[in-house]
Amino acid sequence: MDKRRIIQNLNFDIFMILNIIAHLEMMVDSFIHEAYICTGQNIIGFVLTLVIFISNRKRPRPVYWMFYVILHIQVQVFLGLVQVGWASGFQVFYLGTLVSSVYVGMIVNSKNAAIKQRILIANSFIFFYLGYACCRNMEPIYRLDAGSLDKIQIMNFSIVFAGLTVMTMVLKNNILNSLGNYKNQAARDQLTGLYNRRGIRPTFDTVQNQWVGDSVPYSIAIIDIDDFKMINDTYGHIFGDKVLKSLSDLILARTSKNIRAARWGGEEFLIIAQTHWDRNEFSEFISSLAREFSSMEFLKSNDIHLTFTAGCAMSEKDLPIHELIAKADERLYIGKTTGKNKVVTESQ
Repeated sequence: MDKRRIIQNLNFDIFMILNIIAHLEMMVDSFIHEAYICTGQNIIGFVLTLVIFISNRKRPRPVYWMFYVILHIQVQVFLGLVQVGWASGFQVFYLGTLVSSVYVGMIVNSKNAAIKQRILIANSFIFFYLGYACCRNMEPIYRLDAGSLDKIQIMNFSIVFAGLTVMTMVLKNNILNSLGNYKNQAARDQLTGLYNRRGIRPTFDTVQNQWVGDSVPYSIAIIDIDDFKMINDTYGHIFGDKVLKSLSDLILARTSKNIRAARWGGEEFLIIAQTHWDRNEFSEFISSLAREFSSMEFLKSNDIHLTFTAGCAMSEKDLPIHELIAKADERLYIGKTTGKNKVVTESQ
């Protein structure tokens, strides 16, 4: 189960637990005040909520189940108003169903969920005003004294506000998670999973600041797959994407806290290593990637051994990172024009 579904079911569980607690509270309170019809309704509601809670554990369908739970609450609150009266404060539960209805449309982005959300939101308002029109001046089934009504009202408001507090925190976490996912997607290349240019820029700032402030050295390599246009023209773009993905997976396997990589554009990749390697050590690191890449088999029916060329540069005193990238790019060009399939560490 993916992370999104785990979060959906966790939020559903929280929502259902709140409902189970609310039913228990109202069941006990209505029994104490001898509102036995209300007690029976809450027993039915408690059992129904418990069955749905268990059913969702076996077959997760949070939007489907939430729709019917909220609909049940809306009807039961109206019946509670008819039995005990407007002064009981049951109408405040419509605020809770309104917030819950908004959540139904947030956890799954689908036309079906959007329709369910609109129905539940409309119902919250309809039942609220229907309850006001029918129960504001109507004699309730159970005539309770003012003290009992005050206690029920306090209990209802407490349950709703406690539930809203929890649901607000849940919604906040959902929004933050969504923003985090969108931010991560915006920083990553869709095909390769590596950082894109936007995503790698914060790393540039970090390594540059640590180089200037703490003298922590770093190295940069720009890699370009040799004859990639010919590969695309000969074998097609799907095969070309396979090549890009294979190289990116190879690079990704070598990344760490101190070694980051990005798809720099097209068939170009950038690697930045914040290590104490000297020029030869960094060159050997990139060369080992080149050897692994060239040993990959892409088509069994053809003897294809792909290669890449790389230009490398190491941090220098008073040299900003964008100039270091330009140096690596210059050395990549040298490698491309002098035979390809090589790692160039010095300008010529």
